[in-house]
Amino acid sequence: MVGRRSLRDLVPPYGLVESLLDAFRLQEAHEVARRLTESPAATAADWALRGSTSQRASDADDAIASFKRALELDGNAPVPPLKELNVPAPPTLRLEGTDLPPEQEAETHSGAADEPAVLHIVNETPYTLELFWLDGRGKRMSYGWLHPRGSHEQSTYAKHFFLIADTAGRALGIIQPRPPERMVTLTAAE
Repeated sequence: MVGRRSLRDLVPPYGLVESLLDAFRLQEAHEVARRLTESPAATAADWALRGSTSQRASDADDAIASFKRALELDGNAPVPPLKELNVPAPPTLRLEGTDLPPEQEAETHSGAADEPAVLHIVNETPYTLELFWLDGRGKRMSYGWLHPRGSHEQSTYAKHFFLIADTAGRALGIIQPRPPERMVTLTAAE
């Protein structure tokens, strides 16, 4: 939202990006925003939009660069404080608290929507992580961010699988709900 109006009301590319984000089509939204900033006339708002979609698409480096460019163009651009951006996990991060190792992503997919379950996830790591549902074909569908020391509650089904990834999209582990409720605490393995 910008003021009391939605971005969708302002400029058609913004509306397209917002619709793609609403549909969890993060990479497509990121690409539309990237193309918007290819114009020499790109504004601070365009760069802030690119930063936001980059962040949602797990491209932390592009998010930071885009937010910095927005601030160069307008010191009052609507960007988060750079220190609050996703903290990328080190490439050696391993998680404890998951059911399956990340190497099993290729052969893991969700089953039928049978027995309802609630999954509570607590991120005890100092890193921003992303939660993905693995659909019936094993395709990732983003279900949002797990912020450091934050938690997330997800209504789901017993035969569904969720993948935890770092901000670069690197799989870190897979979890499965257990009816009626399951609490999973993610910690960084030593």
